[in-house]
Amino acid sequence: MTALPLHNGEAVLNFLDNKINYQSPKSSIFFDVGNTLLFPYPSITDICLEILKSEGMNAEREKIDLALRKAEDFYDKQYFQDDTFWASEKRISNLWVDLYSMVIRDVGFKVKANSVSKKIYNEFGKTSRWKLYDEVIEVLKILKNKNKKLGVISNWDSRLVDILLGLGLGKYFDFIISSANVNNHKPTPGIFELALERAGVMAREAVHVGDHYYADVIGARAVGIAPVLIDRFERIDKADCPIINNLGQLKNVIVL
Repeated sequence: MTALPLHNGEAVLNFLDNKINYQSPKSSIFFDVGNTLLFPYPSITDICLEILKSEGMNAEREKIDLALRKAEDFYDKQYFQDDTFWASEKRISNLWVDLYSMVIRDVGFKVKANSVSKKIYNEFGKTSRWKLYDEVIEVLKILKNKNKKLGVISNWDSRLVDILLGLGLGKYFDFIISSANVNNHKPTPGIFELALERAGVMAREAVHVGDHYYADVIGARAVGIAPVLIDRFERIDKADCPIINNLGQLKNVIVL
């Protein structure tokens, strides 16, 4: 279990000065996507194994898991050095292709690493490679029946809209914003301000739910939106905002 500390820096000091009222009724709810609404299906490891096998490359699951953990460290380093890649379609795809190339080389296949990594990246553009968490549809139906404005704000490439539409979410969301499509990214204020504009609401009327403290909590609160941190894997025991483990608990932390 982890306690999330307050980060240092002027931007954080600015949002700490904002008065977030969780008890006032909210007319609009924004959602992150990965680990909030959906997850890779069956898993990233399974998808990598399947694509490698189709290329005649038989890898052990344990080696893929280890290589993916190393790749996650690589991603985190890139992300915290410069997160602006999320605002560019080309830079997003380049980063993921580089990441999966690392995975393939780490498990012992160097000759076709780049071409196979592109196939893995392309696979994640398919609706069939994603699955909604069990409670998502039910919660969205309830919110929609309450006439809430619902939107998506995600650091994602341009394939996001087709993925969510393919999963049947189009009828629930009033708008879907992917960082690549608007050349902006979380946690910068602009992407959250765009969501407020599209929803036609003031910041005090909105909530944003996401799993990433830096991108979702800091980003939302910087413009006065009430953040809710979703921790589906129950790894966090303390933060300076409400924490939920599934979307069904949203009603316990905000007034709908």
